[in-house]
Amino acid sequence: MINQKYKQSIIISDNNKVIWGGLLLCCQSAEFQNESSVVFLLAKMQLYYHCLLYLLIITSYAVRCEKVTFKNVTFKGYSLYTEKFKKTISSGSSLKDYLPETTFDGIEFKDQNIPVLYKDSLADLHGLDELKIESCGVEEVQPGSIRNAPNLFWLSLKGETLYYNHVVNF
Repeated sequence: MINQKYKQSIIISDNNKVIWGGLLLCCQSAEFQNESSVVFLLAKMQLYYHCLLYLLIITSYAVRCEKVTFKNVTFKGYSLYTEKFKKTISSGSSLKDYLPETTFDGIEFKDQNIPVLYKDSLADLHGLDELKIESCGVEEVQPGSIRNAPNLFWLSLKGETLYYNHVVNF
């Protein structure tokens, strides 16, 4: 007897063809001659369907993920013009996630590859007084990329080529 879960969506024809949810399954081998083997096949197909659906969800989520501003980028932190730390971000969208627990008032990116400063990439930097992004290939600064940095009084974009339609107000 076919499980009630599948019964309404299964049609078994006289020539051993199984139709499930409009999908034709040619089942002319001896393996699919009884109803229990058909139920097993359908359960297996349902598992494949759920796996495929899961992969589609993961893929669509990955497409909507935050854009990465920092990829293999090294920066230095300073306090009173003395280097306090040097870190490399292999892949990240927000600088604050990579800052150490040490005191600093300046950050410098120099000769790195940062073509776009995406939203929130330089946000929530409360103790930061000075930010230097020099010769890093910055072409676009998106709205909201530098925000919530109340002590920032010096911003250097020396050597950057910002296109007119990409310049935003801070």
